[in-house]
Amino acid sequence: MSEEAWLVQIYQMTDEITQSSAARLLSGFRKFSIDTRTCERGSFLIVESEATSAVSVHETVMMVDPNAELIHSAAGQSTQPA
Repeated sequence: MSEEAWLVQIYQMTDEITQSSAARLLSGFRKFSIDTRTCERGSFLIVESEATSAVSVHETVMMVDPNAELIHSAAGQSTQPA
């Protein structure tokens, strides 16, 4: 068993269009798990990735939506079979 550090980042996006664009762009990378949620409080993008990819995720989201806001992040360990 190997342990890898992972990170969940939750962004509040400007609107559903930028949310969809960022999700579509990030989903092209197999190492990211992407989820989107929209409600009366806004449009949210949830990205789970290896911690080493956190900066790349952030840069990509901000490139697509300069007004996006990182509202939460949580780190942990993911145990994957070797």
